[in-house]
Amino acid sequence: MIPYNPLEKVTDYQSMLRRIVVFTILASCASIWLLRTYLPAVDTLLAKLDFDLPVPQLGKVSIPGGYLVPAIGLGVFAHSIRLHDRISDVLRIRHTFDTRVILRRFAEELEIGDVDAVFSNRSRAMRIAFYSYASSTDPKIDKHSILEALDNWAWFWSLVESWFVVTTTGVVLTVFGSEKIGIATVGVATAGLLLLSPIYLSQCKRYANIQIDAILELENSKSVIAEKLNALSN
Repeated sequence: MIPYNPLEKVTDYQSMLRRIVVFTILASCASIWLLRTYLPAVDTLLAKLDFDLPVPQLGKVSIPGGYLVPAIGLGVFAHSIRLHDRISDVLRIRHTFDTRVILRRFAEELEIGDVDAVFSNRSRAMRIAFYSYASSTDPKIDKHSILEALDNWAWFWSLVESWFVVTTTGVVLTVFGSEKIGIATVGVATAGLLLLSPIYLSQCKRYANIQIDAILELENSKSVIAEKLNALSN
């Protein structure tokens, strides 16, 4: 169930996804408002979804279904395909973070010989060195740092998905004749992304390093991880 308060702390991976979808729906509502305001054909089409809901105490209350229905549909679709993961794949966001922040740190601390082999086997290396110890469902280290990291990632991915939705809207507006508002929309969305994303990513890096410190302090973890990472080059 989607929470009514997406500002609450993330407690696991699923609650992270729920926060993302809530903000994607909100961004979609704003985007649909722009489309309906500046593209009459879109407004005419979506107006068919607006309806009046009888409320005995208030009479008829107008429900903007032409905003809510497509926004929820977009949010559910984005959730179903893990839109933030798809964006990350194209922009190599998670790949860069995993290799340049997490795996590089392990390689340096454990004096791994073939770093390129570790990077080339990123998914397996991350399971070996990081997720085996820092899982939110079965943590081997203090869970607080794991949840703080998830919370920051949830804000970051909410920002990325919202940016994508609003930027796509700006492109559509530009293509269909509303150049000024379209370009302004893309500019504002991108400026917000460039301003806020470094803040969230710096916090993600901070908590990643805290988790790595905790993992390396576990008994026998260094020798076990080093042996398995070095085996990736064979």
